[in-house]
Amino acid sequence: MKKLRNIELRQRALKLLAVDTIYNKEQIKHNFRRQMKLVNPHVPNRFQQFVPGYSNAEIARLIIQSYRFLTFGAGATTMLEDDDLVGTMLEGDITPLSETTTDEDWNVNQFYDQYRHSIWPEASDEEKENAKHKFR
Repeated sequence: MKKLRNIELRQRALKLLAVDTIYNKEQIKHNFRRQMKLVNPHVPNRFQQFVPGYSNAEIARLIIQSYRFLTFGAGATTMLEDDDLVGTMLEGDITPLSETTTDEDWNVNQFYDQYRHSIWPEASDEEKENAKHKFR
């Protein structure tokens, strides 16, 4: 069974910010600020090139997207979805997004057959009528 895409994105964001769980908000905030100082051009003693082959602006966008994804649960994930960039940052410790499935695909596979028909039997007219009276 394929891994869900949202779970993979969450795991990537947790690894990028070096946090164990999404429930540790203070640690997420602390690590986010620490990593942003390393790539910020206005901070002295920053890295000239944090990750070889990528600009500090790209790395900063990736860190910001990771932080927003973990704290708000939404937002843009274009940088998090970049397998090459995230794979370089995490030294290849990722599942490629091509091997994951979206929530919609997972639901279709769980509740519909190969012809996109529901796997649940259709209720009879009598059952439908009884259900109307039951919930009034």
